[in-house]
Amino acid sequence: ILLFVGMHSIFLCNGDGLVLFKRYYTRVSSQCAWENKIFGLTHKRWSHARNEIHQCVNHEDKYIVFTFWGEILVILVGMNEYDELALSDVLDVLAEYFRENITKRPLQELTEQQLTQSEPYEKLCLGIDEMISAVGILDQTDVSKVGSNYKAKVLWNNKPKSSLANQGNRENSATFEEVPFSVVREYLQRNGYPDHFTGQT
Repeated sequence: ILLFVGMHSIFLCNGDGLVLFKRYYTRVSSQCAWENKIFGLTHKRWSHARNEIHQCVNHEDKYIVFTFWGEILVILVGMNEYDELALSDVLDVLAEYFRENITKRPLQELTEQQLTQSEPYEKLCLGIDEMISAVGILDQTDVSKVGSNYKAKVLWNNKPKSSLANQGNRENSATFEEVPFSVVREYLQRNGYPDHFTGQT
């Protein structure tokens, strides 16, 4: 029997619980219901997760680790081998990437306005997708190498967000610069899309 061994999901939210970024690494029957559950499980302990202090909760067969980087709430959910310790290690790697490539200063100073600007948000999306594979495995721990494999420009609206309780469609807020299709295909293939989706030409 093949067991799922990677992460389940990752969320970056503001202090009100509005989702600024999310990735699912396994199928869920209802993303909205799951995000409501995450809110309920973690909300009472947000005040204890300030200043990069990791907090942990369990729900059924899942592990949830969360912390605040300044105004940004970061939540990682894992299963099986990705328990509290493994998720904390992933969180540390992501924190290093953010310090080196996005904030350029202590994470306690990270703000929602800063993160949702086009260039930092682009680095967030591409960085996490390069470090964490489509099945939720941390592939890259050397943050100095992140971004060296490909470059695709994404310009985001300054205020793209959706609620944990009422999800919007972030893709509607995005526009893309023209890039060679080979770059797009490589990106899609690396993130688990099948050949018939990514195309052959």
